Amino acid sequence: MLVLQSWCAAQEDRDPRLLQLALDCLIAITHILHGSSPDRRRVEIRYILDCYFKVLNCDRPLCSPETAPGSHWEEGLLALRINMLRAIPQMLDCSDRPVLQAIFLSNNCFEHIIRLIQNSKLYLSSGLRPEESGSDLTTRLLTEPDIMKVIDSDSDAIHR
Repeated sequence: MLVLQSWCAAQEDRDPRLLQLALDCLIAITHILHGSSPDRRRVEIRYILDCYFKVLNCDRPLCSPETAPGSHWEEGLLALRINMLRAIPQMLDCSDRPVLQAIFLSNNCFEHIIRLIQNSKLYLSSGLRPEESGSDLTTRLLTEPDIMKVIDSDSDAIHR
C-alpha cells in the first residue's frame, strides 16, 4: 500500500509500470487470500481492502518532510485513483465471485467509492459544485467508458 500511496508524490520517477505491478500484486494477494482457508491466513482480506480504500480516498500523497508534494502530485493522484478503480473488477474476477463480492460489500466498498466522488476537489472549469453541474471530473471518470477521452477533454481542470 505504501508503494501506491507514495507513487503519486514522485515527480520524475513516476513509472506507470510500478503502479500496475503494485496493483497486480494486490489483485493476486486478494485472490490467494480468498482461495485459502481462513485458519491459514496471516492477514484478512478485510484488512487489505480497508487499507486499499484508505489509499483510494486519501487527499494527499504520502511524502516525507523533505519531499513535500508539488503541483505535480494532483496528476499522480488522479492516475492512481483511475488505476485503483480499474483494479476493483479484476480483484472480483475469481471463481467464487459472490463470496468475494460479499466481503467487498461488508467492507463498505460502495461507500468508499461514493466518498471519493463526494470529496473530489477536481471540478470542471464551470466552477459549479459537482451536485449543481452533474459533471464533476471524478464522477465522469467513474461513469465514462472512455476514460482517456475525459482526461483529454478536461486536462485544464487536472492541471489547476
